Amino acid sequence: GRLDVSDLETPHPLAQGAPREVSTSFRWLVSDQGWTLIHDWVRFGRGTDSWSMPGFAVRAMGEDWLRPDSVALEVSRVPLAELTHWRELLRERGVPEPLASLNLRGTASDIQLSWNSSAPVASVRGVARLDGVGYDPVGRVPGIDGVAAELSLVGRHLAVGMDARDASLNAPGLFTHPLAIKRLSGILDIGWEEGGWSLGSNQIAIDTADAASLLRLRLDGARPGQPARIDLQAHFQNGNVAAVSRYLPVGIMRAPLVEWLNRALVNGRMPYGGLIIRGPLNKIPYRDHDGVLLAELGVEDGILDYHTAWPRVEELDVELVLRGAGLSAKASHGRLLELSPGETRVEIPDFAQPVLSLDTRVSADAADLVDFVNATASLQSLLGATLDRLSLAGPTALEVRFSRPLKPMASATVEGGLTFDGAELTIRDKDMDFIGLTGASRFTERSFGAEGLQATLWNRPVLLDVLAVDKKLNVTLRGKLETAALFRRYVPQSSWAEYVVGESPWRADLTLPGADGGLRIRLNSSLLGTAIVAPEPLAKPESSERPITLDYSLDSVGRARIQTEYGPVRASLNLDQGEPGSGVHRVSIGLGPGEIVPAAGPGLTLVGELATLDLDAWSSFMGGRSAAPDLSRLDRLDLRLRHLHGYGTDLANVRAEMDSGEIRLTVDDPMMMGTVSVPRPLGSGTLDARFKRLNLKPSDPPSTARSWPAPDALPAIRIRVDDLMLDGDPLGSLEAVSY
Repeated sequence: GRLDVSDLETPHPLAQGAPREVSTSFRWLVSDQGWTLIHDWVRFGRGTDSWSMPGFAVRAMGEDWLRPDSVALEVSRVPLAELTHWRELLRERGVPEPLASLNLRGTASDIQLSWNSSAPVASVRGVARLDGVGYDPVGRVPGIDGVAAELSLVGRHLAVGMDARDASLNAPGLFTHPLAIKRLSGILDIGWEEGGWSLGSNQIAIDTADAASLLRLRLDGARPGQPARIDLQAHFQNGNVAAVSRYLPVGIMRAPLVEWLNRALVNGRMPYGGLIIRGPLNKIPYRDHDGVLLAELGVEDGILDYHTAWPRVEELDVELVLRGAGLSAKASHGRLLELSPGETRVEIPDFAQPVLSLDTRVSADAADLVDFVNATASLQSLLGATLDRLSLAGPTALEVRFSRPLKPMASATVEGGLTFDGAELTIRDKDMDFIGLTGASRFTERSFGAEGLQATLWNRPVLLDVLAVDKKLNVTLRGKLETAALFRRYVPQSSWAEYVVGESPWRADLTLPGADGGLRIRLNSSLLGTAIVAPEPLAKPESSERPITLDYSLDSVGRARIQTEYGPVRASLNLDQGEPGSGVHRVSIGLGPGEIVPAAGPGLTLVGELATLDLDAWSSFMGGRSAAPDLSRLDRLDLRLRHLHGYGTDLANVRAEMDSGEIRLTVDDPMMMGTVSVPRPLGSGTLDARFKRLNLKPSDPPSTARSWPAPDALPAIRIRVDDLMLDGDPLGSLEAVSY
């Protein structure tokens, strides 16, 4: 027959909430033990709100046709989407949210369902086959697609035997994208009572393109006043590191952290892994320790790109640990460029405010560490300019601690140390080779420092202090060095090294770059242990102290300047080393107290005051050079001598000055009073001597012949003496002229 019903009302508990309009084509078979109703089709509702079901059969057993003792339902095939029309009925029958609100897809077939009318829920039994089943995520319940399963229902418990190929799991609260599942198998038990629902399985096997895993799961939810709870244990194997970020719970992580994970985990094998989640679902990741979130992943031959400005780690063997709201990694092997780090740790303590930290130790040749620094932007910006001037080699250990917040425009902090164990340090082009360098240093992203480094320089033990800040290097050297070696290296065009004997404690302060972009070295010593074989004011015995300071600077184009202070002598030398053959082109010498006067231009400036000067000693020291000195390079002269000895004569109060192209000597001595004007150059004018008083004394002939200039090298001479005496006897006046 055919049945059309409007305003259907029935007191049957299973029918409450069902549509009130029903149309069906049926066959009804009746016996004395019950009846069987076979529906060819059924349509519920009316108009555009109507929906249909395929045919099914209902068997009822019992004498009361309307209230049979038991009912059995058989359905060959049902599209699961049709069940959405029964949501209200499911809710009224005790099926809790979110299960009652699932948007089901797929088909159910071979359905058999039976129950007793006296206890319809408790006595229900059923089986079915599901194919292509899926539903969208609801709340924290993940969605699925492509699942095939065998269902077995007993009362309020449903067993789902899964065996699916090419399925997917969609958990937007945890994962960035749906997870493609090549195979899904296992038995899932679902139960619901008046007080809540549960979902669990002792074993679910999930194989994806990236890993194979086994899960044990239990979910309990909807208990009054309590959140849903989860107990999940999973084991992974044969994984792909490049895909790890897809399986981490990135839904509870900040976006910068997710971006970092996607970039950092480049490649590698994951032979094993495990995951435990236990506690309230709404408390993940359990910052208050009210649950457990723990994931461990082993990685082999991995590549970690932890920071864009640092070299990535390759050939990495590491154990990743996700614990609560933080991530840590402990590496046992890896390669940074040509370096092989020892134990390395990477941590992100809290995903809410993610800060990446890295701690590693490396033992390697210093040359490989320099390559690492040059390939690391933050270290290269600090040390690169310094290392360009240095050469490092030999056994060295590096310790680095790196930290950076994972958010846009955040700055990194770096600290660590270098330990040298017999390394070699060379300052390029400065003839400074430190051999057997030992000791420790510390550095940050802005500075580098070391105190008390030990090394050998020029075959002498020395101590080094190093400080590099804002691309400037300062090195302090302390040690007992051969004084002559310093003269040979830092006054290369001087012959003074041959008059210096012995070694003394020295301190050298080196700055790279200097104020003008070049090099500056400041040397000072007490000179105890060094003898200077020269006349006064330079003479010094080995056993006494006389401090000396030597300040050497070299600008970026090769011009050198040397300033020195030694006893009463202060000097400044300018050398144009950038122009081959130019040599010393500007010298300023100051004698006695006071500031040194820099030379105004090329040539020699000599100013100051001395207590005594022995010309005979200096003439002998200089090897009997010509008595007619080269005065052409003299630029300024103002020298006062309280006592002058020369050519067997002692004079007091002598002053030498230069003015208007001539040198003027002024003498105010009881034996001589007057001035001598010497032209510059010597043969360009007349040597004019004017004396108010001149007292000559007879003297013995010199023991050795003096060297006099050739007559043609002498200028014209004019001598005028107002009061000429010989050993105190007056002779009158004298005037002599030569042409």
